Amino acid sequence: MIETERLLLRPLRVEDVDAFIALHADERVNRFVGAYSHQQALDRLASVEQQWAERGHGLCAVKLKSTDW
Repeated sequence: MIETERLLLRPLRVEDVDAFIALHADERVNRFVGAYSHQQALDRLASVEQQWAERGHGLCAVKLKSTDW
């Protein structure tokens, strides 16, 4: 985990599937990267977890400390 004054960053996990789908359902996001079905999101997040395990880096979830997001 990486922590700054305002943010918490941690590796994405399969457990983030609902938030990942919701993020990619937003037209401001999917306009650039596309939407995911539930299975596509699970597959992508499993791949992200594998990248973290194999390489020690990958996509992160970012949370503002000032909110619950």
